[in-house]
Order: sequence, then C-alpha cells, then structure tokens
Amino acid sequence: MPLFTWARLFRYDRPNRAGGVAVAMLGDGFAIAQYRGAESTSGSGLPHIAHHPCTALDRPRLLAQAIAELGASGADARLVLAAGDFRMLQTSRPEVPEDELREALRWRIQDMLDFAVTEAEIEYFPMPSPRQAASGELLTVLACRTDLIREYSELCEAAGLQLGVIDIPEMALRNLGTRLPENARGVALLSLQRERGMLQLQRGGDIYISRELNVGSVPFETDRAGMGSHDRESALERLALEVQRSLDYYESYYGQSPVAGLVVTPIASGTQQLVDGLNRSLGLISRAMDLSALLSLERMDDALQQACLPAVGAALRQEAGA
Repeated sequence: MPLFTWARLFRYDRPNRAGGVAVAMLGDGFAIAQYRGAESTSGSGLPHIAHHPCTALDRPRLLAQAIAELGASGADARLVLAAGDFRMLQTSRPEVPEDELREALRWRIQDMLDFAVTEAEIEYFPMPSPRQAASGELLTVLACRTDLIREYSELCEAAGLQLGVIDIPEMALRNLGTRLPENARGVALLSLQRERGMLQLQRGGDIYISRELNVGSVPFETDRAGMGSHDRESALERLALEVQRSLDYYESYYGQSPVAGLVVTPIASGTQQLVDGLNRSLGLISRAMDLSALLSLERMDDALQQACLPAVGAALRQEAGA
C-alpha cells in the first residue's frame, strides 16, 4: 500500500455518518473509541471505549482481535500518535510562497531533530498572533519518522481498518476543551499521564500554548505505595509553578485576559486531591474533567478515562469542511 502521509492532519473532516474507530497509541498498549459520525458528541455516538494493555509485540494481534469483536472491519480509523512518536517545534514562518512552505520548513528544522529530516514526514499549523504584531508569524511544526508512519499504517491495515487521519494528543485534548463552558473565555487544560504531562491553554478553537511537562501522575496517585507526602508536595509545587508561568506568558505575550479556569483531566486515583492542591497553590479556580458527564457517557472510572482520553478526543474530531 502507498505510504500514508499527514496530508489531512489538522484539516477537519465533514462529519462521517458511517463513523469509525479512533485508536490511540499508548506506552502500555492502546486505547480505542468507536464513534458514530455526526452523533459522536453524545454518549450514543461513542458506543465503545476501551483500554487494551499490552506489549508492542502483542499490539497487532490484540488490535485486530478488538476490531473483529466490534464488527468494525473496514471502518475508517483515526490514529493518535504517542507523545514520544513525534517532535513538536516552533519556528518563524519562512518568507517563501505557500506552495514552497512545507519544503522550507523541512530544512528550517533539520538541526532541531535527532533523526535525518529526509526520513521525516512533517505537518504545520499557525499559532495565534502575539500582542506585538512585529514579532512575526509563528508556526508549530510536527515531525515524525516516515518508517513509524509506515508501521502504523500497516498496523491499521492488518487490523482491517482504513487509516484516514493521523493525529496527536494535543489536538485530541483540544477537541475535548472546545466542549467545556470555560472555553469561550479561555481555559487551561492539564492532562497527566503516568510519567509526563501536558499543559495546554486554548480559547475557542485556537491553541495558544501547548507544553510537555516532566511531571506525571505517579506522585499524585493516592494508591501508590511508598509515595510520601513530601514527594507529593514537591511535585505539586513544581507543577503549580509551570502552570503559573504559562498563564503569565499567555496574558503577556498574547495580550489575553486571564483564563476562566484550570480543568484537570482524570488520573488513575487521587484526581480530586490533585485539584484541591492546585486550588490551594494557584489563584485560579481548578476543577476536574469528567468525560462521562461532559459527553453523556456511561460512568467510567478515572483510570479508564486517563488511558482513553486521547482516543475519545480523536473520536470527537469533526468540524465542517470546505
């Protein structure tokens, strides 16, 4: 099969009434969220959400088995890359014609990658304009190894899926953020996986700041053996500092009003304790996101929500196309 490229990444599709399956690559396996096209904004439009822990070696077999059990062979697929699968970089827009921009960006970022730019697929999207227009237009550029894209394309094909979109966790989180009441005024989103985190500030459909954090959920999980209060408080202090710095930058660089609040996606255990700690540390209202309530789904525990959040966010990817 021809190599799948990122040509449709960030180019939002018309709602697909036939639906499909969103598959998120995770460090401990994969998550899937089946969706029913235009209905996927409600619980009835997401009939199946599951986390499948496994090794990379077992992933092809278990994904094919899961798709067969869903009766979804031949369905469209939206695949979400794992955080370590790609590089996300910012650079000023090269002064070249639009039809030469992608190639110009490819060479602009070559020294920022730890692999050859000739072995990369790239995509880009513009950042919102800063307060000082003279700062010039900034672009976010994504780069992923071509052989990894090929591997994931073959994985989906072997499972009986038709790969249509390759996405990233940041855009999956953005899709969820647009459904929050705080989004109209601006919202900060904090999403922690076990070993790392993501902080995102968005307003409307625009992402202003998206940062990878070296603080994960492990220090805050209340059922974690051997995790002392000192370790938890130290991690909370680092996390709160990163959030505050990003909030300050959002307001000063972009000239934005303060965000309406901080929304924290669930962690396996201790979500509310983490929210309470952030409320004590920040001069900002913090609350937990509940996918079950947000999307009118059947009740899911926090561990399942944490694992499946990227797949659920990708399943919500539907906006009117041109």
